[in-house]
Amino acid sequence: MKGRKKGAEIAAPPTRDASSPGLRAPAIFIINFSFNFDESNSKEQGPLHRDEPTTVEETCALRSGIQTEAPQYAETLRFAVPLFLEEAVHLGVGMQIARYCSIVETVWLIMEEDLRLRATFTDAHSRKIEDQTTFAAPNSFTLTDQNSVDMAMSSQPQHPPDVVESEEELVNGIAELSNLRNAMPDNDLNKVDTLMRLAALHAKLYRLCGNDPDAIGVISALREASGLVPDRTEKALTIAKVGSVYLERFKISKGQSNLDDAISCFAQAAELSPREHPMIPNFLMSLSSTYAKRFEHFQSHPDLDLAIAQYEHLNGLVDESHPIKPHVLKEIGKLRRIKEAKDPKLCQDQAELDEMVPFLRNAGGSSSSEPSEKLRGLSQLGAVLRRRFELTGKMADIDEAIAVQLDVVKSVPKGDPQEATYLDGLCTSLIERYGHTWNVRDIDLATEYQQRACDLAPEADHLNNLGLAYYHRFRGRKEQQDMDRAMACFLKAMQATEHGPKAIACLVHLGNCFSTRYRENKDVSALDHAMEHYHRALSLTSDDDPANVKHGLSVNLGTALTERFVATHDKSDIDNAISVLSSASALISPHHPHQVICVRNLSHAYYRRFESYGDPGDSAQAMSRIRFVALLPSAHPLDRYRAARSWVSLTIEENSITGFCEAADLMMDLVPQVVWLGRTIPERHEEITVIGNDLQLIASVAFVENLPKKALVWLERSRSIVWHQQLSLRTSVEALQMEDPDLARKLEDVAEALDYVSTRRVEGESLDLADYSSAEQTEQTQRRLAEQWGELIERVRELPAFKDFLLPRGVDELREATKYGTIVLIVPAGPVKHCSVAILTPLSNQVKMMMFPEFSGNKAEKLWAELRKLLQASHVRSRGTRPRAGLGWTGGFDKILSILWNGLVKPVLDALEFKVPDEGEPLPRIIWCPTGPFSFLPIHAAGLYHRTDPGHRVSDYAISSYTTTITALLQTPALCSASVPSLLAVSQPNTPNLTALPETEVEIRAIQECIQPVHLEWLNGPDATVERTRAQISQSSWIHLACHATQHPTDPLKSAICLHDGRLELGDIIRESHVHAEFAFLSACQTSAGDEKLSDEAVHLAAGMQMAGYRSVVATMWSISDKDGPPLASDFYRRMFEARPDCTRAARALHDAVAKLRDDTRSQSGVTDEWFLRWVPFIHLGI
Repeated sequence: MKGRKKGAEIAAPPTRDASSPGLRAPAIFIINFSFNFDESNSKEQGPLHRDEPTTVEETCALRSGIQTEAPQYAETLRFAVPLFLEEAVHLGVGMQIARYCSIVETVWLIMEEDLRLRATFTDAHSRKIEDQTTFAAPNSFTLTDQNSVDMAMSSQPQHPPDVVESEEELVNGIAELSNLRNAMPDNDLNKVDTLMRLAALHAKLYRLCGNDPDAIGVISALREASGLVPDRTEKALTIAKVGSVYLERFKISKGQSNLDDAISCFAQAAELSPREHPMIPNFLMSLSSTYAKRFEHFQSHPDLDLAIAQYEHLNGLVDESHPIKPHVLKEIGKLRRIKEAKDPKLCQDQAELDEMVPFLRNAGGSSSSEPSEKLRGLSQLGAVLRRRFELTGKMADIDEAIAVQLDVVKSVPKGDPQEATYLDGLCTSLIERYGHTWNVRDIDLATEYQQRACDLAPEADHLNNLGLAYYHRFRGRKEQQDMDRAMACFLKAMQATEHGPKAIACLVHLGNCFSTRYRENKDVSALDHAMEHYHRALSLTSDDDPANVKHGLSVNLGTALTERFVATHDKSDIDNAISVLSSASALISPHHPHQVICVRNLSHAYYRRFESYGDPGDSAQAMSRIRFVALLPSAHPLDRYRAARSWVSLTIEENSITGFCEAADLMMDLVPQVVWLGRTIPERHEEITVIGNDLQLIASVAFVENLPKKALVWLERSRSIVWHQQLSLRTSVEALQMEDPDLARKLEDVAEALDYVSTRRVEGESLDLADYSSAEQTEQTQRRLAEQWGELIERVRELPAFKDFLLPRGVDELREATKYGTIVLIVPAGPVKHCSVAILTPLSNQVKMMMFPEFSGNKAEKLWAELRKLLQASHVRSRGTRPRAGLGWTGGFDKILSILWNGLVKPVLDALEFKVPDEGEPLPRIIWCPTGPFSFLPIHAAGLYHRTDPGHRVSDYAISSYTTTITALLQTPALCSASVPSLLAVSQPNTPNLTALPETEVEIRAIQECIQPVHLEWLNGPDATVERTRAQISQSSWIHLACHATQHPTDPLKSAICLHDGRLELGDIIRESHVHAEFAFLSACQTSAGDEKLSDEAVHLAAGMQMAGYRSVVATMWSISDKDGPPLASDFYRRMFEARPDCTRAARALHDAVAKLRDDTRSQSGVTDEWFLRWVPFIHLGI
């Protein structure tokens, strides 16, 4: 016989005589239903908390009379046990409501204490009870065997565990009880008990095996038992239990019939019970929640009405002290919001939105609901997700909102009365996201589809949103017609509404238009008009309006007052501005996302007042407020970055070095969040054009303040940001695999997927809904992957051995790159009018700093402008073009190179104590790391070329290389597939529609003669297709490209190598990871000519090859003469292959090859621009 591990077994009590007064039916009825009166809260086991726990000892003391008087209760155990259990259940209900334990657990604990007493009864009456039973079960059932069908059916873990029979034992028990059930007449007093035992066994078997026939068995037994119970209350309890079993079945089958049957049972239970019965609230709660569940899954709106009606009926039955009252009120509020489609924007409680989202997701995912109802539910889901995004800033919410609303707009039938509303909802979400991502496709689509909504229904809301779309597009593109259209839309919307939220919104937006107009043309009257509209809007508000409405109005008014003070210097304006903005800040939570703009503008107002009147208190207020915004975690990263930038400026003015370092460190930490991996490469480059100067500024200040290590680290972090992000995705996880293989695998999978999607080709923008949806899905995939990547990186850094994983390198790590040579970083002027130089040498642990007061950043920009004019005048934009000498500015190349020599390069060489070496003595190496306009200047060729004696040009002192960043020199070496590298050569003597380059074939043949017996794969002319070249590049460790190349004027990633059937773009090159890559020779034009707007991002073909894994690259700053390619390449490769091929010898080989070209082509008549144009463009990048 099986039993519990603790205590004696208790024989199952037979059913009482129906005529016995004062006794309930077997206690299973109470336990079964009370255990889970509301499925939605089953995990919480009740809605109330108590401050002090109720111990089992205290509970037992409450019913101590039962313990002392138990022998007097009845003549037999059949009466004693139910009486005891009834009292235990009532105590258990109280504890369950207080959320300490389940009823079943409580009853068990109470019963455990009385085990000895009940064991005594068992010994005294066991024979008598066995005589009274009409069957002999194979296993005697303890009381817990039959105490709760809920206990058996529930997925909640039970404590202490029931007796668990094997499947075979349960099947045998069910068979015997079924036979007994069939043999017993309905008037047998024990039949109800037999049916309850049978239901319990079916429930156990269902839990064990999950077979639906067992659930049906539970239902069948309980239904039959309910028909035999004469008392209406007991019948109601049993029928309600049947309803709970139908709910369990629905969890698995999702069939509507189960919910239909559950509703029928709960309704019948409520109808059978007297109004004053304590179980009535439980029945109505279950009935209401089941109606809501049926609406949630099958979108029948009558169910929503019935759910609300039943909850309201229940609310009227229970008083304020009833434990279920708060939950009932909460459910009524939620369902009413869904029914009324109440604007989620009015909701300030994130918890409410969190509760609505899964409900609406399930409703929208139902396949059985009416199409119109499904679209309505999905539209509301989009609105709720958008509102949650406004409160939390989580991109996943606004992305999901737009995806859902796109599906709605695509699915709504033409002519549907809700089409305009659905379009309006989609456009509202697009406008909201545009304010965070500045993706022009979002605002273009919003404008087009909002116009369609207005055409269908020219209502105030739709016109207002159309104006908002035009307004935001104007802010991005600065096209006046967009501003004019925006104001026209707002005025039309105003005509359609006179008061209320719609009128307030129109007035605010018109005020914003006037404020923007002032910023464009500085017409103070525009500010007056703006404030007039803001005041009118404030006059329409009432005490019932949400706090965020008044907050937003006050922020706009306070900002306009500050701007008018700057224009007019009326002190009352700035005083009023500070007062209004302070009041606005107090209206919402200190950590609310809307505080960002308010507190930032308040800081600005304090600073303006300090600037004008010199009160130190205003300066301190400005500093503390802007610091608060910069450190606010809930703020958008770009808002925090801007606040940190203002904070930096204030610390500079205050001469606070400690504050400056704190603010600057924060700025640097925020850069990866602003230039986020979740955005496309062109989008990230666009962000860098905005923030690049800021980062140079703080590095310059660090130089001035004698903080060389800070300056070096900040400078390194501010350059080639996108390249470093992409390279981080290709970081080896070999060491991590040893520590945590599962985490390493996840990181590698996400990195590979993110690398692929983030380097995809971004085609022209299309507003076709199908094309947009496809692009939207891809972009959302990238954002989710970027979020996963960030989360995984944090998990890796939690491991002690990986706490610095992928963190920016410190000075000591950067110094390791000096094994390749002395590194010289050149920084243009920031707030000071000179450039700065930082030097790392192999023999020193210090960062050497130099200032050049006579060589300002403006001077470098002028030199670059003159060089650009000279190149344009010389027509050297593609290989094979003959330079036109003497067409540049006065002085030509000679003057540019002499200014670089005298003002910058020679002082650096002197500081390094470099001397012209004796003949045969090796030259040291300098690796130049220029920033800003210096990136476009030929520093490697600086010198006085009218002098022929040694010591007047940089090449006399050192071998020059360049690097985009110091980190680029520290890339992990490629995997060597062979002892001798393979070389891929590509030549294009006759590229379609471009100038012929006949010497490219001569160039490759010359290389062949130099590198024997190294294997050379030659793709010439028509053989050099885009696909074949791309495939061969990925398999080759060394490559040589002799062809045309182009630099795209607006999108650097579309710069390309020109091949026979098309262009191999930079974007295509960096998308591949070339595991065997070592060296690349780009014998083409402009292969290292980057984008002026992205000077510190090194967005050119040479840098692209570095990113693809080529650690050593020869490239050109502008076009080369076709006839110079063969001799230079021949001389270069002859030197490279004098010993075993090694890419680290490329800098020296190029230095010597260019020196020979320079000497061989020098004119007898002296230096000319044509001569410089032939040899200066060749440069080396990397190790």
